[in-house]
Amino acid sequence: MNRLLTLSILLAVAPLSVAQRTVESRPGVDQIPPILRQAIRKMASVRFSGTRTVEVLEGSNRERHVEYVLRDGPRTRTWFPSASPYAGQVIVETPRERRHYYPGRNEIFVTPPRREEAVARLMSLGRRSGIRVTVKDGPAISGRPTVQVSLLEGSGNPIQHLWIDREQAVILKRELFDAVGTRVGSFEFTDIDYRPRINPGDFELDRKGAKVVTPVDQLARLAKQGGLTAVRLPDSEGYRLEWVRRLPGGRVTVIQQAYSKGDVSLSFFQAGAEVNLPMLRRTQKGFESFSWTQQGNTYALLGNVGADELRRLARLLGYR
Repeated sequence: MNRLLTLSILLAVAPLSVAQRTVESRPGVDQIPPILRQAIRKMASVRFSGTRTVEVLEGSNRERHVEYVLRDGPRTRTWFPSASPYAGQVIVETPRERRHYYPGRNEIFVTPPRREEAVARLMSLGRRSGIRVTVKDGPAISGRPTVQVSLLEGSGNPIQHLWIDREQAVILKRELFDAVGTRVGSFEFTDIDYRPRINPGDFELDRKGAKVVTPVDQLARLAKQGGLTAVRLPDSEGYRLEWVRRLPGGRVTVIQQAYSKGDVSLSFFQAGAEVNLPMLRRTQKGFESFSWTQQGNTYALLGNVGADELRRLARLLGYR
């Protein structure tokens, strides 16, 4: 689901009383607001169904779509209206795995679950030096009063905004920004029901005859299509391959692999020519990058780890 940004950190917490004035935390300390801290503890119990609008900046295009969501604690099911370009696709996530069915190809992509990783990144942001967090009253969303939580760089540039249901404490809206303040992703609920009807089998996804595709399978497929060698980190390193995609646009094939290991997020880029990779020029604070060219191809690692670790991993990927 390369063009679908399913931002599914939908957290449930106890009711929150918020003062009418804006509250700003001090930079450089553990500044995760109580509403998010409680949300992470209680996210296994929230139940709801709803409709939300998702917007993604993909290359030079800003794409928007509507999706339906059913959630029962750590399990979610996402599907799309009949008029949607994604009609027929179904995504089911459980604590064990994420399954995405593509009807046109009759394939089920199986990847690790993403919700835990997203929550870990929120926690990491809240603890990062130089990040400011503000909490204030927000507008009504889906008819529900909200609290706005904003994560800002020290200079005041936004990293993300979250609007949380004041009583149910579910995130009803979220916006993500790049290094220059451009909104690159968002979702907003236009309807939500906290007393959903859940049927047996809602969080199962299987189809006889459908081909099951893993991230390793996808890497082999995309590398073959682009005339590249499928290179990846060995499983023994403990980095989990989350997903693989070909970057849109351009005449040169560029494949991105996304890895995680605890709080560490890592991307490995492989290009079929000696090129400058633009994502390395706008690296976020706290991220390091390491790139090299070899036998006419370009490779790059980007992650929130030290330069020495990136260089060590590069050697495992063939850097000499």
